[in-house]
Amino acid sequence: MGFMSWETADTHQSIPNMHASHENANKAFYLLLPNNTSRKVSYYNGYGQMLGRSAYCFVMEFNFTAEQLSIMDDDDERLEMMGMMLLTGEYFETNEGVKYVYGENCTDLNALLGENMISVDYGWEKITINGVSTNMEGHEELGNVKSKKLSSFIKFHLKFSYSPDALYSELKASKICTKQGFFY
Repeated sequence: MGFMSWETADTHQSIPNMHASHENANKAFYLLLPNNTSRKVSYYNGYGQMLGRSAYCFVMEFNFTAEQLSIMDDDDERLEMMGMMLLTGEYFETNEGVKYVYGENCTDLNALLGENMISVDYGWEKITINGVSTNMEGHEELGNVKSKKLSSFIKFHLKFSYSPDALYSELKASKICTKQGFFY
């Protein structure tokens, strides 16, 4: 994964990484927690890693119990990929309620969400819906499916602030930084 970052949820300021030529490059910030506490992040390398793990792992812990996450075998790489998928991915739903999601295997996703989504290959796989065989984008253009955000399945999103007094419950989710925390 290349450089990436977020904006603060309250002031919408970019959180630059330590390599950036930016006045806030070494400024501490806070990962806000759903219980309205926070954890200070003193060092950000720019690759989504903070406090010793991927920020996307925190998303998973915010939204699922330890028992639910046990299917991931305490594998932070799997947690990271699933968290990233839930925050940034999409799925497609037919008018009849059949759901399709990009990826080779959606077993973990279905188990966590209590869904029965069908895996489709990224953009190339043709699926027959209503007698038409095309990829998901083609079906969307035809009105056979609607694209929806996987983030709609989760309640707690990532929120960051430069203020130690910021409260999770009072802020909307932090947005991805378009400058990737580096390109200023």
